[in-house]
Amino acid sequence: IEIIPNTWHTVYPTTDDAVILEVKEGPYTATQESDFASWAPEEGDEKVNPFLTWVENASEGEHFDN
Repeated sequence: IEIIPNTWHTVYPTTDDAVILEVKEGPYTATQESDFASWAPEEGDEKVNPFLTWVENASEGEHFDN
């Protein structure tokens, strides 16, 4: 798929055997805090599992309310 630049998106594999390759225009820049959605739970947060459940069941165009 091709995603419009500066659009929040996620990929959720539905099998244990998945390979995901993301290609971006260069040059390389290290990850910054602004690269992460402010509304998404941080790694290890108690809201991660509810978020992943939402991702698994969400329809295109739905928004996550944390």
